[in-house]
Amino acid sequence: MFLARSVAVLGYTKSRFEAAVLQRCTMAKAAAFLAGAASALLAVWLRQRQRRHFLSGQELKKKSLRDGRQLVLRGATRADVEAVFELCVRRLAIEHDALDELQTTVEAFAEAFAAGKFHLLVAEIDGALAGAATYQYSYRTWYGESLYLQDLYVAAAHRGEGVGTQLIRGLAAVAVASDCDRMFWESHVGNARANKFYGSTVGAETVAGEHQLLTWKLVGVDRLMRCASVAV
Repeated sequence: MFLARSVAVLGYTKSRFEAAVLQRCTMAKAAAFLAGAASALLAVWLRQRQRRHFLSGQELKKKSLRDGRQLVLRGATRADVEAVFELCVRRLAIEHDALDELQTTVEAFAEAFAAGKFHLLVAEIDGALAGAATYQYSYRTWYGESLYLQDLYVAAAHRGEGVGTQLIRGLAAVAVASDCDRMFWESHVGNARANKFYGSTVGAETVAGEHQLLTWKLVGVDRLMRCASVAV
């Protein structure tokens, strides 16, 4: 009887011990998983924060135009947002006869920029805003990290001066610095001037998209670096 009880107690104790060990192992695995997840999230947060600020106000490129004026590319700051909205968003909507479709306000635009939902590269000639590009980062499971150019606009008074070319090449440099291996954007099939520019001057590849849109792309770090380094 005593032996039977001893065996039963030992069996119960072993079961509790195994359960406790299993529980501790499970908790340890959970803790390790959570620690790994937290590290990954922190890395993503730091990466996004770094991206948000690494170009803020910084001069990316300076180029002398033929008449001696200075064209400067730099990352936008909060102080640029209203002027960029007027130039890149509202003016673009007016030129496309789509002002009634514009739902974004300058306040919402500024909040989204401050939150890092999109980024801005501005071009200035002698300190005056001449053009700007809005862009975002995109992750594709097949391709990895990409830079998506959403809008590129050059003020009418500065078209034909190489501003758009410098913005595209500046963005190619930003893509490389941000560990992207491709850059892509879209244009309407009927925008003959822009499509000629993207194909001939920039040398981007194109594929037909939906809703009468063309998708343009620069693929590969080498291709991006060549685009960024070509002097115009």
